[in-house]
Amino acid sequence: MGIALSFWLGSRYPQLNEKAMMGGETPVFGIGFDNWLPIPEDANLLEKVVYNTLNWAYTNKKGMFFGLLFASSIMLLFYQLARYFSNNRMSNTFLGLFIGAPLGVCVNCAAPIAQGVRSSGGRAETALAMLFSSPSLNMVVLAMLFSMFPFYMVALKLSFTFIVILVFIPLISRFFFKEDMIIAQPSGLEKKASTTFLPKGLDFEKNSSSNTWLDSLKWLFFNFFNALWYILKTTLPLMILAGLLGNIFITFLPFDELISLLPEYGWLRITMFTLILGLIGTFLPVPIAFDVIIAAILLAGGMPEQYVLVLLLSLGIYSVYAFFIVRQSISLKVAVTLFFSIAIGATVFAIGGGQYDHHVKEKKKKLYLEHLTKDPGTPLKILGSPPVKYPIPDQGFIAALTPEKAGFTTIFQSEEMQLELQQRKFEKVNTGKGFRFQRMEGMEWGINESPFINLGHFTDPMSFSNGIASGDVHNDGWPDIVLSSKEGIALYANNQGKGFLRQWIDTTIFSDQYVSTAALVDLNNDGWLDIYYSTFRKGNYVLYNQGGKFDISHKQVIDNIPGAVMTVANSFGDINKDGRLDILLGNMTIGQAYSGRYSLTTSRNAVAIQQKDHTGHYKVHPLSGKAGESWSVLITDFNDDGFADLLCGNDFSIPDNYYLGNGTETFRQLKIQDSVVNMSTRTTMSITTADINNDLHTDMYFAGGSNLYLDQKYRTDTGPELCNEIKDLKERERCLERMKIHEMLKWAKLKGDVFDCPPEYFEECLVHDLYTQYGRGSAQRKKELRNYIKEGWDIFSFFSSIEMDKDSIAYSKGSWAEEIPQKQGENILHIGSETGHFTEAAKPMGVYQAGWTWNCKFADLDNDEWQDLYAVNSSFQDFKRDDKFLFHNLQGQKFENLTEEANLGSFLAMGAYTYLDIDNDGDLD
Repeated sequence: MGIALSFWLGSRYPQLNEKAMMGGETPVFGIGFDNWLPIPEDANLLEKVVYNTLNWAYTNKKGMFFGLLFASSIMLLFYQLARYFSNNRMSNTFLGLFIGAPLGVCVNCAAPIAQGVRSSGGRAETALAMLFSSPSLNMVVLAMLFSMFPFYMVALKLSFTFIVILVFIPLISRFFFKEDMIIAQPSGLEKKASTTFLPKGLDFEKNSSSNTWLDSLKWLFFNFFNALWYILKTTLPLMILAGLLGNIFITFLPFDELISLLPEYGWLRITMFTLILGLIGTFLPVPIAFDVIIAAILLAGGMPEQYVLVLLLSLGIYSVYAFFIVRQSISLKVAVTLFFSIAIGATVFAIGGGQYDHHVKEKKKKLYLEHLTKDPGTPLKILGSPPVKYPIPDQGFIAALTPEKAGFTTIFQSEEMQLELQQRKFEKVNTGKGFRFQRMEGMEWGINESPFINLGHFTDPMSFSNGIASGDVHNDGWPDIVLSSKEGIALYANNQGKGFLRQWIDTTIFSDQYVSTAALVDLNNDGWLDIYYSTFRKGNYVLYNQGGKFDISHKQVIDNIPGAVMTVANSFGDINKDGRLDILLGNMTIGQAYSGRYSLTTSRNAVAIQQKDHTGHYKVHPLSGKAGESWSVLITDFNDDGFADLLCGNDFSIPDNYYLGNGTETFRQLKIQDSVVNMSTRTTMSITTADINNDLHTDMYFAGGSNLYLDQKYRTDTGPELCNEIKDLKERERCLERMKIHEMLKWAKLKGDVFDCPPEYFEECLVHDLYTQYGRGSAQRKKELRNYIKEGWDIFSFFSSIEMDKDSIAYSKGSWAEEIPQKQGENILHIGSETGHFTEAAKPMGVYQAGWTWNCKFADLDNDEWQDLYAVNSSFQDFKRDDKFLFHNLQGQKFENLTEEANLGSFLAMGAYTYLDIDNDGDLD
């Protein structure tokens, strides 16, 4: 009991709860959950097998260790109780079920325990029932099953498991392998201490009833290690062999490659491949909960439901290792029969589930035709109550803002250097030390933004928060704020540090435009910050500042590559050293539906070089390299040679692009053989640079999906309790309403459950479900579903019109090996050096995990002359949310998490933030 409690409380159930929290976001590597030894990009197949096997062993080490110890313990217990065991097959089966269900170990870790049960006189029915129930009927695994799959899949999984345990095991024991399943038991009370039923090579010392406590403890100690040695020598070699065989298979045929091999049409072919998958699933020695997690990942990745079902049913309940143990402890006939019966049974159940799924999809098609008839040009319906319309305040104060009121005085001027240095005294100086921010809602400061959602919030690139930027628009010495939104641009003028006032801008400027990003930047060198913004499918623009005011007559288009969909990221700098600001355009086409190695021409990034004709026109130069979905771009001199370089962070499988500049419009892309950087993030969302250790060399931080190894105290479910962070009662009520809609549409996406959606949102549920199926489907499946997504459904109809398999750019196989490798699940910190080479140090520096990071920037937040880092994360559509992270720089040696101390934690979805000194007191807000 001590061994079991130590394992359950110290390891197993905390780990299972963590997997339950992460669900389909749990990282999977081969047939394990850990990337203990990352596989080098240039590894050959043999090396990959070795790495995968070692990672598999690392994933299973605790469960295996427990299995060996518990097997030794249960052998002694069953040896003492052997004479009390019943000959009733059903009661023996139920005994095994009740022992196995709470064990919480995979079938591989349960196999030594089953060997121990069998070897010490336990019935075969008990050993087998325990073997099958441990991985399949654990309460946490069952909770994951119910939360991640449609009900019919859950019902099939449970029915199959109970039939195998409660029907099949007793049947084969009684009618087919009666002799194989029975151990010859001693009869008569005089033989109660006999060991004739123990296997060859195992012999326990007799324990007399007249022994003292000390004698009994000696007996226990000696025979425990006797049993442990027997279990080790009979099961450990087979365990290693099984792990090697399983990883040989998964190395040659990874799960993500299975999808492309499976036919979607032709009953005979589908049935044959379903059976093949059933055999594969029954063979692979996977850890506990792997069946549920990999099935959820494959379902989301586009594998047809019938194939997902056969893996969900066959994975985890049996394996090649369990086969070895059953053959050794019972018989080869029983081991073979169980293997093929489980594989064939899973196939039959999966075919039945596939037929039911086909029936449901045909039923949905009728609903699509009946309900999805939206007129083109009609905007997506607001879900829930509409946003609160706040009045534009009187503009008298804003009109009076002039540069003369800035209060700056000149302290240095040089005509030869063309340089003037001015200073302005702080209004007040904050002399406090350390981190502590006072959290206030925007409305308390006059930033009256009332959020709303429509169906677009449930897909990229609309699901993340809008852009925010700050700068002194009026040249009055006080930083202002600009926000991008679904309705255009909102500009808030700083009221001398006491709050903000909404500045009127003619909304016809943004007619029917979804504005994704906004920036304040002086593009025409007149000393006034202009508003640059990018839109979805309607181009990029600049509103030139006219003395602190903006109007439609001073709006100009910024050219982009042909067919560009949306510039999600922008960066500004003088690329060619002509004194004019140029723009790095980070383009995106379709966001999250882009998870394969697709590369569309409309996603190619470019530099827009401002021309010398003083007309504000730009010449666009597309960048070389693989075109990816760029969430973040940056112009920065990362090799410290005085020329502007470029960084482009891409999502998914397209590697990040690093470019070295030479002061012209041309750039050289870095490759892995350049040995400047040795890795980058896989899901890059944000890039920031600074000198974090004050050695006068630029350091770079790449952030993205870094919540795979995040402590679960920094994660929570998306639910109504999140709204408690909002103080405004009206907005909190609207938040609760949005959370209910989120829950409803979550099930429409996760389980395809649209029939319980309320009438007022039924069409939205249908479209959400349809688009989810479309995103998961093969090229042939997409072609079929495309006809149901009518033009009136805005971004969904547009995205579904893109044929990624047809339109994707083809790259040579060898070119992928030249790219900078990607690291999944962790952020990257490149530490610069005088040699020009970077060292990756995110983990030792304490910044490798920051949630699903959308935005992060270095800044000295406590005025100690060391650059700190704040990271915001999560999006509205997420099923889980991450806490935010403030990392305090400890004099360049490492960072410490001071989020709680600084009062900067939050589980609300945040996609953007800005640093500014709102009240001119000398520290950043």
